[in-house]
Amino acid sequence: MKTYRISLLVCLALFVLGLGLSGCNKEIAGVSVEPLKNIAGTWKVVQLTRNEEDLSERVDLSAFRLVLKEDNTYSFADKLPFVVSDPGTFSLDDPQYPFYLLLKPAGGMPEGKVSLQMPVKKGKTQLSMTLRPGCETNTYRYTFERVQD
Repeated sequence: MKTYRISLLVCLALFVLGLGLSGCNKEIAGVSVEPLKNIAGTWKVVQLTRNEEDLSERVDLSAFRLVLKEDNTYSFADKLPFVVSDPGTFSLDDPQYPFYLLLKPAGGMPEGKVSLQMPVKKGKTQLSMTLRPGCETNTYRYTFERVQD
């Protein structure tokens, strides 16, 4: 009788363990894939810093626009110190997880590589670009917001 109880307890323990382990095999409903980033649009500067000093109040930023088109061309409206000055083509180093914006001016000018972040502030995606046009000791950070048409 004692052997019967031990066998029954072992069977019951294995059954409960089997039920518990079967609950751990959850099927993944769907794998989430990060979408490709679409930065096409017209972008205005909302903040400009040089070496962490805010220049937004001292420099007129109202007319400057960076225009990134769906066909991967870019142009500027107005001028500010930027890594390139002529229009051309652009690309992202990685369309899903971009760290750099690559700007290739038309006419064989050297390519500009800009450090890129895409924070979301108040529900709006921003483009935050860090660059060093000219003097290596000056670091500029441009923060852009998309212009609503």
